[in-house]
Amino acid sequence: MIRNIQRRWFEIWGNEEAQNQILKGLLSGTCVMVLVQTVCIVVLALRDPLLVSAFGPETTFIKVETPKEGIVKKEVERAVRKYVSFRHNWKWEKIGDQFKGASNYVASDFQKSFQAENQKASNLANDKKVSQKFYIDHMNVNVEKRTVEIKGERILVVEGIRATHPMNMNFAYVFGDRTQENPEGIYIGSEQRIESTRKSLLGVE
Repeated sequence: MIRNIQRRWFEIWGNEEAQNQILKGLLSGTCVMVLVQTVCIVVLALRDPLLVSAFGPETTFIKVETPKEGIVKKEVERAVRKYVSFRHNWKWEKIGDQFKGASNYVASDFQKSFQAENQKASNLANDKKVSQKFYIDHMNVNVEKRTVEIKGERILVVEGIRATHPMNMNFAYVFGDRTQENPEGIYIGSEQRIESTRKSLLGVE
């Protein structure tokens, strides 16, 4: 009986060992399959998108190319004009809404300084009931340095009284995510205002 018991134990142990080998083989096969699938997914994710145009007389593939300097320059001009229209054109009653629109075109590193300047302008506009308009006379975009120079006329209005004087501005911009509020994906990284040293008739520099 002892021999039978030893034999049965070894048989059970052998069966367990065989099962372990099978499980190890299945686990190894699963790992290899997952690895192959992961590599395939990474390769597909890194591939450029394949765009097809089905309009016109034939179906053609659209090549994805890096935007040329002229296209980038036009996008920068559009983005800066939108920012300026929000930031420097406002009525004192709705100045907060305008600045909120301008914030969509401000880089994250510039947000703190931007908000501080807005608070000063809002307090001044509400205290004196000042409205402002700004007309761009000239815009120079430097794509290599990522800077924009603007020259224009600033008009301050208080109770029908207008005061006009030139105001020049220099901007630095950065590229970011394209969003519904900022489809160009271009954000103002800094703003330097160069105003006339003479005071206006409204007492606002």
